[in-house]
Amino acid sequence: MLGLIGVGTYNALQYLALVTTTPINVTLIAASSPVWMLAVGALVHREHPRRRQVVAPAFSLAGGPALAAFFGNLTPVFAALMSAALLGEPPRWFHALAFALIVAGIVVSSARQHS
Repeated sequence: MLGLIGVGTYNALQYLALVTTTPINVTLIAASSPVWMLAVGALVHREHPRRRQVVAPAFSLAGGPALAAFFGNLTPVFAALMSAALLGEPPRWFHALAFALIVAGIVVSSARQHS
């Protein structure tokens, strides 16, 4: 029950954020949740992240080996494309930087799987 409430609240707040910002920003912030989990773990629970745990989020969640994780990493890119096509909100320069990090993370992740 607690998980249902947590997921429901998370999604409700994410959709509520669309009132004050663009879909591109909402999905980029949502995609950064592993970074925030690492930070909370380190600061609150004194969990010492390994080097890989710090580097992977920097490359936009590069650690997802499954096909579903691959497409999950592309959610901000798809949101940007749909936002531009349907709402007329073109991506800005910092979105391009984020998209480059996403692609870099996917490349790093897929290279590790094949080696």
